[in-house]
Amino acid sequence: MFGWFDQRLPISSLWRTQLAEYPAPKNFNLWYFFGSLAMLVLVMQLATGLFLAIHYQPNPHLAFWSVARTIQRDSHWGWLIRDMHVVGASAFFVLVYLHMYRGIMYGSYKKPRELLWLIGIFIYLALAAEAFLGYLLPWGQMSYWGSAVVTNFVTAIPGIGKPIAEWLRGSFVIGLPTLNRFFVFHVFLMPVLLLALVLV
Repeated sequence: MFGWFDQRLPISSLWRTQLAEYPAPKNFNLWYFFGSLAMLVLVMQLATGLFLAIHYQPNPHLAFWSVARTIQRDSHWGWLIRDMHVVGASAFFVLVYLHMYRGIMYGSYKKPRELLWLIGIFIYLALAAEAFLGYLLPWGQMSYWGSAVVTNFVTAIPGIGKPIAEWLRGSFVIGLPTLNRFFVFHVFLMPVLLLALVLV
């Protein structure tokens, strides 16, 4: 039975070539673990984020209470899952920074891996955007005003800054359209982009 599946979907050969018997360099050390740990934290972020998205309500009147009450108190283990998601974001940044430092330390940006390095930079930029978009979602004072300041930074771009800021906010001020856009970008668009970049 397994042979029939393996002929049509070669899971065992994929497991063998990419995980079990993957060739490792002789100078393999602790610095090489940070990329794998970052991937593990990314999977944890996706799992905890899915739980949070189920209970979250992207409405200015309900967003804060859906986090403070529904997720933190009323959901089983919601407080732990939310804290795992919040701390996981910081842990992901630390692991990505250490992974980037290893790349610089070992010259991973040099020929012939320049394209891989550029994809890594795009992953970092997408990660920063993902974190910024998620910062507004609890709809507290710090998240509201932090998002207001950052979206106002965009207006400093000559000529196109104001239209971009209005598009980001969905209005002239941060409100319901902003919360809905940031929720959709944080939960759907950016994770798909991050996974696509990671799997390249």
